[in-house]
This record gives sequence, structure tokens and C-alpha cells, in this order.
Amino acid sequence: MEVITDEFGNWIDYEHKKAPVLRLIPQEGTEMYGRAGMLIHGDSVSEPGTASLGCIVQSHWARVKIAESNDMDLAVTI
Repeated sequence: MEVITDEFGNWIDYEHKKAPVLRLIPQEGTEMYGRAGMLIHGDSVSEPGTASLGCIVQSHWARVKIAESNDMDLAVTI
């Protein structure tokens, strides 16, 4: 997982999503079931519940805590 930043390491908005936005990077050999481009981002303010088509949606506070963490591993089980 990585925080999307500019060339100076500052968090930036990404594709109409407010910073911080985190990109999920699968480990080699991970079965993605046809998915790609997974992010952790916030929800729509004007239309809550509509900001994502499968990404992980979290509050600004939660995304800041994740971005400031030294733990950039996320285990997903199904």
C-alpha cells in the first residue's frame, strides 16, 4: 500500500478523490478476481454511498491514521 503523493512527498487529491488516497498494491501471485486499481479513499459528500465501485471507503480521519502509520500491509481474506 502507498499514499499517493506529489514529487515532494505531499499528499495530493487523485482522480477527484480528496487526499489522503492510498493505492493498494497486491503481492505477487495474489488472485485479484479481475480487479485492478484498488484504492482506499473517502465517500462523496453530496451523494454518500456513491463514491466507489469496489474500493475501500473510509473517513478522512481513518485515512489519515493509515497514511501516517508505518504499517503499509493490508491483509484481505475472503
